[in-house]
Amino acid sequence: VAVVRMTGVDISTWPPVEYLEPIIELKQLLDGLVEGVADEANWPFIRKRLDKFFSGGPGGIFSDRFFYLGASAQYVFKIGYAATGDAVDADKLARQEPLIRTMEALQQLRRELKDPLPAPAVVRGCAVR
Repeated sequence: VAVVRMTGVDISTWPPVEYLEPIIELKQLLDGLVEGVADEANWPFIRKRLDKFFSGGPGGIFSDRFFYLGASAQYVFKIGYAATGDAVDADKLARQEPLIRTMEALQQLRRELKDPLPAPAVVRGCAVR
């Protein structure tokens, strides 16, 4: 078994590629959103799409947001590490943080778009790649 050294930990196995499918799907959705916010005429549609993205049952537990966070966590926890310990825990957390920050930026974008007079600089700043 080949061991790959990344981020200070040794990774012995990667999850099957199909575990990345939801993450790639989310990236495609985000790419479209980044392009869409450039035109203020798209903002009402984007707001509705974000409302749908974050809705789904009490507290949004059946929302797209939780689906993608869960898919990401599932991928991360299927990574096979050659050892255990604090470095592995830190690596897993570091792999989750970008998606968590993305969800926070989407929440901020949603809040701004709900404002009767959304600030263009803020809206576009939330959708920076």
